[in-house]
Amino acid sequence: LTGCIAQPLIGCLDLTRHTAEGFRNASITGDERHRVRLPRMLYGAERVIRPYSQQDAELKALLVSIDPSLNTLALVDCVWDPAGVSVAVVSDSLFLHISRSQRKLLLKVQLRDIAEIEPRELGQAVALNLHH
Repeated sequence: LTGCIAQPLIGCLDLTRHTAEGFRNASITGDERHRVRLPRMLYGAERVIRPYSQQDAELKALLVSIDPSLNTLALVDCVWDPAGVSVAVVSDSLFLHISRSQRKLLLKVQLRDIAEIEPRELGQAVALNLHH
């Protein structure tokens, strides 16, 4: 008769203990998890996902490390300087110029504020004429 009462009670206590251990283990490993690869970039105004590009993921990581608000940026195109020190980025709404070596945002302009883009220095530079 004691076994009929003790066995279910012991089973419930074991269940509670194992559940608590599971939660504890999940919280420990949750803090220790790490990404296998960087988050992917989104593309264009539609924020399309394309096949994974390590180079674009590294660009996104650089942008977010400089300005966390750029996490949702959708890339249209980018051009690195020949030395790979700085990059000009056109997103769905912004024109950015970033220095990788200084980890600094050099220029951030809304596309709607740009009136004209003039090529300069044999195509190696541009001048942005803004709306007044």
